[in-house]
Amino acid sequence: MVLEKIDKSIQNLSDVDKLVLEHPEYDETIMQLYVESGVLDVWKIDHAINPWHYDAKFLEDVGNRQPDDVRWYCKSTLLEGSRTENRYVENAKVYQYYYSMRPRQTIAMLIEFYQMLANNHATRLDIAEDWLMRHP
Repeated sequence: MVLEKIDKSIQNLSDVDKLVLEHPEYDETIMQLYVESGVLDVWKIDHAINPWHYDAKFLEDVGNRQPDDVRWYCKSTLLEGSRTENRYVENAKVYQYYYSMRPRQTIAMLIEFYQMLANNHATRLDIAEDWLMRHP
């Protein structure tokens, strides 16, 4: 792995964050590794597999065929955190804090990534709430 060549002590993403913050000379390389790894595109898989999570019309179609499953999905989605308090918003806040201390391209990219995930989550919440209100 390329990161091991940069720093053998890296064990997890928190270690990568620390490396970027403490060593600006690795910022561009690590940003590129994130991009090339595909980790920033993983969300696209859920969109492709479950388009009904993100589109009210699709959710309605699935709900017409499997109302109990869609009801369960909607209720469980609403338990995943609010629009303002969820793991994506929290991660974006952490990276915003990091960026305020030490601006790095990698950190800016991760802020955008987690904000996008937070927006996706908000969309899922909106669609799930709407479906449940129309199908009590």
